[in-house]
Amino acid sequence: MNEPTTPHQEPPKRGSSYCLWILSVCMVVAAAAAIFYALRVQKLNSQVAGADSNLAAANAENSQLQAELAKAKMACTDLQSQLDAAKSACGQIQMQLDRTSGQKSAVLAQLEKEKAQSARQASELEMQVDKANIRIAEIKGKLNRVTDGSAHLVAQLDEAKGQVTDLKAQLQKTQADLLKLQVFVQKARHLPVTASIVRDAWVASATAHGYSLQVHSLQTEPLKVEVTVTGTERTRTETSVISYGETLKVGKISTGDKVTISSEGFDPLVLTAP
Repeated sequence: MNEPTTPHQEPPKRGSSYCLWILSVCMVVAAAAAIFYALRVQKLNSQVAGADSNLAAANAENSQLQAELAKAKMACTDLQSQLDAAKSACGQIQMQLDRTSGQKSAVLAQLEKEKAQSARQASELEMQVDKANIRIAEIKGKLNRVTDGSAHLVAQLDEAKGQVTDLKAQLQKTQADLLKLQVFVQKARHLPVTASIVRDAWVASATAHGYSLQVHSLQTEPLKVEVTVTGTERTRTETSVISYGETLKVGKISTGDKVTISSEGFDPLVLTAP
């Protein structure tokens, strides 16, 4: 700010007036200087207040930056740890890659060997295909010759089919008759008796020799039967002739004995004592 200036006046000619004029000028200059310095102090106070506010903001920002710096250092430490781990993993991968390279060389050598073997096999197969084509040509020639006489063979085949149909019908009829005969033979070979093993009435419990065999004849003519009792101690056989309606009784049968009833011309009947 420029200092105020006073207009130039000529001093009065008289001494007292000149002193008053000098005093007035000094007072005006002092007042102007006071106003100047008051404005300058107010401006400085405003600048100081702004500087304090900026300083507080700068301090807060500095604290925040310090916190972010600490976080950044921690993140840097973590990244360094990860980098070290990555370097270690990279070293292991490089070792595996080196081993894989060695294995790759072996595989390539084996592949080349297999390629050579495949080429030999392909050559052999081509030779076999050529032989097969020659064989096909020969077979086609024979087929053409055979085709010339196929009409006659077809006629013979149709005739043979008719004969086969007739033979099948006869075979089915013969099989049906044979089935009937088998059923009749089976019935004819069935021993015409009813047989059962019963506990003797006088025996209080199932002890040794406590059972008897009862055989009842169903044949109108006398039937000769042979009864064989096979036990743990010995085997005995009895032969008897049973008339129609009669019952044959064989005693002294123990628990677990096997009883076989047989007759000539019939299938045997086997029972086991309980």
